[in-house]
Amino acid sequence: MNFVHKRERTYFMLLIFISIPTYLLLFLSGIGILLLLIFALIPMLLSLLHIGYVRSNGVKITPRQFPHIHEAAEKIRQDMGLTSIPDMYIMQSGGLLNAFATRFFGKNMVVLYSEIVEATMINGEEKLHFIIAHEMAHIKRNHIIKNLLILPGNWIPFLSEAYSRACEYTCDRMASFCIQNAEASKQALTILAVGKELYEQVDIKEYQIESSKETNPVVWLSEKLSTHPSLPKRIHKITVFSGQETPVSFKTSRQTRWMLAGIAAASLLFIGTGAALLYQLPKTAVYSDFMLGASNTTPLMLAASENDTAKAKELLDEDADVNVKDSDGWTALHYALIPAEEEPFSQDMPANQEINKTMVELLLKANANANASSKGGDIPLHYIVESGDKQLIKTALKHGGSLAVTDTYGETPLFVAVYTNQPEIVRLLLDEGADPKVKNTGDMTVLDIAKDEGFAEIVSILENKQKIVD
Repeated sequence: MNFVHKRERTYFMLLIFISIPTYLLLFLSGIGILLLLIFALIPMLLSLLHIGYVRSNGVKITPRQFPHIHEAAEKIRQDMGLTSIPDMYIMQSGGLLNAFATRFFGKNMVVLYSEIVEATMINGEEKLHFIIAHEMAHIKRNHIIKNLLILPGNWIPFLSEAYSRACEYTCDRMASFCIQNAEASKQALTILAVGKELYEQVDIKEYQIESSKETNPVVWLSEKLSTHPSLPKRIHKITVFSGQETPVSFKTSRQTRWMLAGIAAASLLFIGTGAALLYQLPKTAVYSDFMLGASNTTPLMLAASENDTAKAKELLDEDADVNVKDSDGWTALHYALIPAEEEPFSQDMPANQEINKTMVELLLKANANANASSKGGDIPLHYIVESGDKQLIKTALKHGGSLAVTDTYGETPLFVAVYTNQPEIVRLLLDEGADPKVKNTGDMTVLDIAKDEGFAEIVSILENKQKIVD
């Protein structure tokens, strides 16, 4: 069974690619060593002093001190294949629900704050076992040592946080599988949301459903700047991983996707300003864990979202309704086309480069409506055009896709091809009968937009088309 999140290795390799040359540059330059001391070693020293305080004041878990926790930790250690049990401490923290894994002069450590121990031992200890297993998973995956290797790369906005979130998903999977209790795993995460007194009153499904409706770009951005995924998403991932049915599918709104181009530009500007990197505090070797979709989702929608073509085909063979909508007006085709959470933003348009062509073609051939508009105005055909896949566009048109369909801005698929600066797709849509004279709600045609954006090739194509028509 594969426990590692699908993007953890990818993000790690990107961070290594950035970090190693940076380390070499620092060591080869005279001032680089001094900068490394100031911005890396000094914070690490402060972290070591903190861990020293924990070791001198915290209560170490041993066969005689909290023997039931030590016994559970030993079993988890064996199940995970660790050569030895890490030094484990319980530390009073003034009410914080937290735990973390770290290293101290070559020794692996797990620190449990007393409040999280107390909270998770109520009505059984498997919730505590999940937290211990999660921290040991960080040790098993060598996340702490790796974080030292990729220290310079961690100064890159979004990338380091994306890697950290992927690591959290990995450790959640490993921990849930290790204790063989998905419900206890989800309850442990719920405790972190509302505390030990209220967690039993929380309807976990409703918690996920309401969270999945939060599609505002600011909500999206707050998570992308965080080292941890939101708790409802972590619960959702454990549910999916354990093979249980889930009531939601978290997805990124269209407004957020269009905002990503601006974020990409800002990130590139930040990276290009080398001096700005020198003022970024590096992350320490401590992993401080446990800080802090729409309803009516059908199995076919979930299969489309997870790119499970085999399951989708099976459901379609059983006459599943391919055009039924969820509470947001999304069909299975929407789920297949619009990336879920954790999709990395694209710095270049078109943005939707990772759609599952096989899944989309399967749904289209099953008479999925490419013109269906969601409550937010999302139209599948617009996303198919944005993908830039000529064959997929032709398939969509062959199976009922209309080049006259408009979104909430009064824009047809031809507008999407222009916005994303795809001359060949513009030419294809015109050949298929797209009307270049349509005006959007801003009283602009595609030619007006192409001129405003400075897309010379598209302007030439549209003007030639206009001459032919005239």
